[in-house]
Amino acid sequence: SQVFTLPSTDEAPDPEDLERQLRDHGLFNCFLPAQNPRFAIAVVVEHGGGGASAAAPVARRVSDACMDLFPADSPGGPTAGTVA
Repeated sequence: SQVFTLPSTDEAPDPEDLERQLRDHGLFNCFLPAQNPRFAIAVVVEHGGGGASAAAPVARRVSDACMDLFPADSPGGPTAGTVA
């Protein structure tokens, strides 16, 4: 993790004005499907900004691929305790 100081002002800095290495990381975690979860997904986008704008779209694409590859009614899909 990084810690840096900003000049004392009442305004927060615009993330676009910060150097890339000082920008927040985007984080997003989820599990699916909501009923009887079979997948857990964690996405980290370094210096990507907020999780909703950077990491969530990646998690969505991964979750769609998981559900396409291993449909809920598929007998050969992953079960609890396995890594897909």
